[in-house]
Amino acid sequence: MVNPNLFQHLRVSIGTKCNWSCWYCFREGVDRENDFLEDTDSFSWLLKVLKKNFPIEYIRFTGGEPLLNIKIDQLINITKKCYVTNIGLTTNGTNIDKKIEKLVSSGLTSLAVHVENNHISINEQIHVLDRIIRDYDISVRINLVALQSNVDFINNLINNTLTKNIKFQILDLLPTNVSHEAFDREYLELDNLISICQIQRGFELICSTENVKVFVKDKQEIKFVKRWISNTKSLFCTKDSPFHPLLLTSDFKIYWCNHYGAGFIDISKEVIMRSEPHLLKKINNALICRDKCFECKFKL
Repeated sequence: MVNPNLFQHLRVSIGTKCNWSCWYCFREGVDRENDFLEDTDSFSWLLKVLKKNFPIEYIRFTGGEPLLNIKIDQLINITKKCYVTNIGLTTNGTNIDKKIEKLVSSGLTSLAVHVENNHISINEQIHVLDRIIRDYDISVRINLVALQSNVDFINNLINNTLTKNIKFQILDLLPTNVSHEAFDREYLELDNLISICQIQRGFELICSTENVKVFVKDKQEIKFVKRWISNTKSLFCTKDSPFHPLLLTSDFKIYWCNHYGAGFIDISKEVIMRSEPHLLKKINNALICRDKCFECKFKL
């Protein structure tokens, strides 16, 4: 029997389309055509089955850009009705100030906003997120990918932000969907970034592991997450990975090694029409195989 703890966290990619074109975008490690998860009935059925049989505590909606899916509110509300109380959203924040009230009323409890210095006014985005923290009872953090070319941007953002209530999560670059040349040119070790930004000054280190370092000062929190170990192995493959081991995509497939589409459990409509035990057997068998191969190799 598969370890049920693998199913505590679930990412749900509700669409692959995005209004940004960040060259380093991870895209959940899955290369698919633009699509959206629109079958709310199938999603509701599947989530009830999974929730009944596995201890799902946390679901995070991702994309693409999930706010482009016009059914995002319904999907969040369905999740809430399935007694999942920790519901997150990762977004680039486009028009989030106009949508946040409905998202929160539908059941959203946490918000992660990716920022990038080529798209929007960062000061404007900070003000929007500060208002969201003030007006709504949800957790908010900013996600950034550390690159050689954006060190100054990150440094200024961390040290000069106008609010102390927003959490930061800084991730290293992954080679997925990125050329060898771009990866070699832009990859930045997080320890080097910590030194450049002088994070130690005024901050307290409260967590330090092989892949995660967390610094705090007053209400401000900065988390550095190392996802890439070498050219043969990624933390996405390890048992101690801080990331969610399962990803449900908009075409109803579950990926259990989510840094690339090496394998999946096909739960498309054809399978959904079959019996519950059949679906759960496929999930269990696939996850058992995944549990035995945590040392799988990253394919560049």
